[in-house]
Amino acid sequence: MFNRELSWLTFNRRVLELAEDNTVPLLERVRFLSIVSSNLDEFFEIRVAGLMQQEESVSHPATKEFLEEVLQKAHKLVSAQQECWHKQLLPALAEEKIIFKNIASLTEEDLRELSQRFDRDILPALTPLAIDPSHPFPVLTNKGLYLLVLLKDTTTGEARRAVVPIPRILPRVLSLENQGQKSFTLLSYVIQKFIERLFTGLEVKGAHVFRITRNSDLYVDEEEAGNLLEVIEEEIRNLRKGAPVRLEINEGVPEEELNWLLKVTGLPKMNAFLSSGPVNMMRLSSLIDLAGRPDLLYPSFAPALPAEFIDSSKIFHRIAKHDILLHHPYESFTPVVD
Repeated sequence: MFNRELSWLTFNRRVLELAEDNTVPLLERVRFLSIVSSNLDEFFEIRVAGLMQQEESVSHPATKEFLEEVLQKAHKLVSAQQECWHKQLLPALAEEKIIFKNIASLTEEDLRELSQRFDRDILPALTPLAIDPSHPFPVLTNKGLYLLVLLKDTTTGEARRAVVPIPRILPRVLSLENQGQKSFTLLSYVIQKFIERLFTGLEVKGAHVFRITRNSDLYVDEEEAGNLLEVIEEEIRNLRKGAPVRLEINEGVPEEELNWLLKVTGLPKMNAFLSSGPVNMMRLSSLIDLAGRPDLLYPSFAPALPAEFIDSSKIFHRIAKHDILLHHPYESFTPVVD
């Protein structure tokens, strides 16, 4: 008998295998890698969230053990996904002159260009949220990208924390032109590099990208609901404040800060995923269009025009005689539109 959650993770492993497959066009492999992340988002929002609620409401050891098994398998999948990106896709992209740079590999020319873009386009969109006794940890948007910034007051020496939301309006992958060669980097890398400009009078001791996934399932009892529409509307509004179910954060975060984040989000350590690659690989899909390399994609599919519709003057005559079945997407929808 198949288990729903474990089968779903096995299916997503098959998606990852397409990203690992050398016979698949390179940018399509990047697409499959990003699909793994979007699938995992939904899995945690619905499936893991349901298991966590079940664990809270039903005091049964088997429920906890099964949740741990699911999370262990999810950790293995994420590790394999990150390994695929670093050991397979990044080198393969570089061979095709699609260079993806981290902070350490940015040249002086890159940094000059990014510095100007940061001041012009990025800095005005950033609003830091102070974390202190008078400013408790904020309710963070589901699947939003954030920076946990560790600060030191240069006057008092006091250690501080701040959270910086990275607005979704800003593109997650940035292109660079350097001596006629195009390369790419992540928005989060650029913000990490220049984040001190946001905190005058404070010393930045560290900046760590993280992301919270929340329970996004709808729980509606139709029999108990007086007005079903109002109940659903209220549930949808509450999705923004659903209980956290996963923390993703880049590797290198101090253990103390990781434990603090887990405490303020109410998550166990098993629900924390440390990322050696971009946090939220789903955004890598934008690289497909930015690269401008159709030769690294599947050829565009051209649906066939059915023989019965080649002579458009006799279409209605033929339809009057008998039904005609169009098999989409293999046959063109054009006869219906025209």
